[in-house]
Amino acid sequence: MGQERREHERFHFAADVELQAGEEIVMLQLQNISQGGALLICSGCGDLQLDKGEQVEAFIDLGSDHTGENLSLCLEGELVRFEARDGQSRAIGMRWLPMSDMKLDQLFRLMSFVKSRAQAA
Repeated sequence: MGQERREHERFHFAADVELQAGEEIVMLQLQNISQGGALLICSGCGDLQLDKGEQVEAFIDLGSDHTGENLSLCLEGELVRFEARDGQSRAIGMRWLPMSDMKLDQLFRLMSFVKSRAQAA
C-alpha cells in the first residue's frame, strides 16, 4: 500500500459545517481539516448531488477558544471528491480556494487550535 502524499498535514476534528452550493444549503460534519482543504461527511443526504470542480462556501463553526477568540470561519472551496459511503452517507472532499490575507490568518489560527486539541488527545 503506497504512502499518501499530502502537501498539508490533516487533523481529525469534529465540527458542524454549513455548506452552500449554489442555492442549496446543507449541514455536514467535519471529519478532518488541513490548511489545504477539508473532508466533510453528510449523513442522510442521499439525494444531494454535487459535481467535482463545483465551487462552494463552507461555514465552519468551532465556537471560541480558551481566550474567547472566535474560531468560526467561512471559506470558499472547490469540490475535489463526492462519493457515496454507506447508505445515505456521502463523503465530500474540498480544497480551499485562494483567500485574502485576513482569511488566511483566520485559517492559521483555526489550524493551531485544531492541532493543539489533537496533540492533547
